[in-house]
Amino acid sequence: MGDRKPAWLRLIAPDRNPQKLTPVKCSGCGRWCIEQHGATQWDKYDAGIITGDDLTVAIILNRTLVRVERTPAGGVLSTVCGGLGIAPDGEYLAMHDCTQPPISSRGWKPLPKRERGQDLSWLPHSTPIAGGDPWASALDPVQEELGV
Repeated sequence: MGDRKPAWLRLIAPDRNPQKLTPVKCSGCGRWCIEQHGATQWDKYDAGIITGDDLTVAIILNRTLVRVERTPAGGVLSTVCGGLGIAPDGEYLAMHDCTQPPISSRGWKPLPKRERGQDLSWLPHSTPIAGGDPWASALDPVQEELGV
């Protein structure tokens, strides 16, 4: 096939992305796919974002789905299990199958610049302190002088 790589694939799978997403052309059918290189297995998804009515079609056809979550760095894939984890307003990719046509060919759009936050994924994860802020109960020196 002579079809060109969709431009939006570099947005969902930029170079050196943390989930190791790679746009590839399927050697079996020649369609563009998104491949995820995991530690033990490699998954391949159709290059078309599934939303709205297409999501209903994917569920009826019993296609395996993965949710695409928007982050400032690009798309992050998270597994859904059957009907659990599927939301009507979500965006999904379907597992690639050379024998079945893709459900959608809709492209992926990243967050608008005004909604993109600073990428703080490099910071260590912390949990909130039970009972609130321990320093909030300490009196300010001015409050101590006033006796408040």
